[in-house]
Amino acid sequence: MSKWRRLAQPYRNRWPPPTLGSVHPGTGGEVAKAGNLPRCFSFEALQKTWRESRDSNPSTSGAAGIDRISAEHFASNLNLNLKEVQIELREGRFAFRQLRVAPVPKPSGGDRIIAIPTVRDRLVQRCLLRHLENVPGSRFRSEISYGFSKGRNLQDAQARALQLRERYPWVLQADIVKFFDNVDRAQVSQVVVRRVRSTRVRDLLLSAIKLELDESNLKGMLIARENGIRRGVGLRQGMPVSPMLSNMLLRDFDNEIVRRGIQAIRYADDIALFASSRKECEAHLILLSGALAKLKLSIPELAEGGKTKLADPQAPIEFLGVEIKRHGEGYRLFAPSKKLEKVERRLAEICTVEYCVENTQTLARVLRSIESILVGYRHALANVSDRDQFEARLRAIAERQIEALLISIFGRNILRQLTAEKRAILGIGVFP
Repeated sequence: MSKWRRLAQPYRNRWPPPTLGSVHPGTGGEVAKAGNLPRCFSFEALQKTWRESRDSNPSTSGAAGIDRISAEHFASNLNLNLKEVQIELREGRFAFRQLRVAPVPKPSGGDRIIAIPTVRDRLVQRCLLRHLENVPGSRFRSEISYGFSKGRNLQDAQARALQLRERYPWVLQADIVKFFDNVDRAQVSQVVVRRVRSTRVRDLLLSAIKLELDESNLKGMLIARENGIRRGVGLRQGMPVSPMLSNMLLRDFDNEIVRRGIQAIRYADDIALFASSRKECEAHLILLSGALAKLKLSIPELAEGGKTKLADPQAPIEFLGVEIKRHGEGYRLFAPSKKLEKVERRLAEICTVEYCVENTQTLARVLRSIESILVGYRHALANVSDRDQFEARLRAIAERQIEALLISIFGRNILRQLTAEKRAILGIGVFP
């Protein structure tokens, strides 16, 4: 059997191909039109995008989508799978599949609804991102946007916030109410049509905007509806393209703030505006609410203990995971004490036999997950002044929770008999 005949085997039950622009059975997404492929979908680009993605690393790969094909399984026959994706794209038979619903409990109550694409759909969406990020003179990033922007990261936003507060000590903070779940799809689609030149990229993005959760998961769908997920509204969190699409939608909003000379930072749906007085902050609040209303979005009312806050020069603020507060004549970044409480709750959740059994997690996988969590917090708090103290306390929490899990597996007496070297091997001590 020839090479190309083998590659065509997976499609033998799908011919003739669906009409262009129609819905492929079982996918829930529109089929992208045929035509010349952008360079982001060349075989070499697909390989490069895969290598640089989280899915290429077993310790960081995402969960499987509705097809239940894991990243590890996809990678076991990578070149063939990439070629199949490329053929479908070239012939106009590619369609995104529906999204697997995965509710994640929030510490404040309720659930965050994560929508998980299939591994191959994630790959294609990451290729779309690569294309958009490499558009000459990128028209998709604003001056004040730091989240999900090529060349900028969380630390850049934190450092900029510190710099701005040194000059403008009054701060108005707000986050857009259920931003991703409330995005108006018609508006974001109009932005895509207006700003994306490549027909192939544009069609795929428009198809991704319309994706819905897999309704066969009745329990998951019930939780999703209880948490405000509405069919036909919003960008689903969990899709790689959602953050970029949100930045495209908010670009004009950002530019309006810049045009008015307001000092601000936006990181996804978190916004901080810096000013010289309370009066300026109050004026900023009116502008902010009005500009978002045009996009059918809103922020909470200004209230004590609410999510929209106004801070005077002496008050500490927590923004993007760090605390900015007075230190001598200026300000510094510190690790919020609440972070440690959050870490401990999360590790206590995964370091139980019940959790491991329910989620089929081996000890090795749990330890990898813990290390991944710790690395994430170290990265997010790389700018803080008390970094060493925070990391020491973080490690102590991790060791305590790992020890609790080991005790529940082996018993306290066995653990007591271990040497210091053996305890270090298990992650509950340091090597002598």
